[in-house]
Amino acid sequence: MRLRVALPILAAAVLASAPGAGAAVPDPPKDEDLVIGVLDTGVAAQHEAFGKDQVVAWWDFTKTGESPDDRHFDERRPPYDGHGHGTVTAAMAAGLQPATKATPSFAPGTKLAIAKVGTDEGAISGDIAAAIRWAVDVAKADIINISIGTIVPVPGAPLHLWADDYDALTHARAQGVLVTVANGNGLGNLGLLPGLGSSSNYGASLSTLAVGAAGTAGANKSYDPEVAAQYTVTHPDNDTKNGYASGGGTSYASPLVAGFAARLLRAAAQAGRPLPVGRLERLIKWSARGTELPPVFEGYGVIDAAQLEAATGHARNGTLPARPSPDADAIYVDEVTARQKALNNGKVSPPPDEGAR
Repeated sequence: MRLRVALPILAAAVLASAPGAGAAVPDPPKDEDLVIGVLDTGVAAQHEAFGKDQVVAWWDFTKTGESPDDRHFDERRPPYDGHGHGTVTAAMAAGLQPATKATPSFAPGTKLAIAKVGTDEGAISGDIAAAIRWAVDVAKADIINISIGTIVPVPGAPLHLWADDYDALTHARAQGVLVTVANGNGLGNLGLLPGLGSSSNYGASLSTLAVGAAGTAGANKSYDPEVAAQYTVTHPDNDTKNGYASGGGTSYASPLVAGFAARLLRAAAQAGRPLPVGRLERLIKWSARGTELPPVFEGYGVIDAAQLEAATGHARNGTLPARPSPDADAIYVDEVTARQKALNNGKVSPPPDEGAR
């Protein structure tokens, strides 16, 4: 199985106690439930940052040869995370964050479907494609976050080296599921910083929304994202019930945007208004706040709390926010970044903007 590296700074590996057997199995997620899927190293569900019944789907894909089929919960062991990276990404997506010092998520308490694809040592050994399809088809995820990536050696390589993964990402998009990915690593794995987003396998996919790091502190971490979010966070640790630590990486920016997307979906649903995946992605991009940094570092701009109220209003009303004219940030992302993505997918030019539909 190919090894991949979690993006871009893994939390220090702190081994938790070994998981036990006989986990209580929750009811399967329903179509009407709002669920965020997280593919990572698992989750320390016992931490106060998560609600008792928040993890509604869970499978340990690091145990080779044990397919979930149509099962939504791994009864052999309860949710666990001996590494810590997955606990952070899950908390940034939907953590309750009861500690005032913790970085708040945009969708606290939203139900989680956790696919453990990373070992307690941080190696990615689980089947990513199978985990994506499980999250979509069995766990009924509306949004998926993948803070994992590795180097794309040459344009077009993803079509061959990660064909199964790309097929699964295409499947997720076709089913109306937004997949947010951390924009980083790639060439950064070779010590070439900042890391080109399109040189990271999942950031290069045409079926994902690539999230970079906001602000000057993140400008030397990655470039050519589509949007950016907070880079350094205070997060729950994985071996206590109420401990917190600090860390940084586009790994943690990406699930923040996943939570932002969940809030938009919830607002639209409450208003009885459909929000197709292309329209959702466009609303996120158009809601991003422009900064003085060029779009090569932050794409359309930054997603943070300041945009949430207006964005949820647009989701309820079926409208889109105004953008500057001319919109230099959008032009860069839609022409330069999108073209590089297209090349990595064996295409000369980007596909038509599906957000208009």
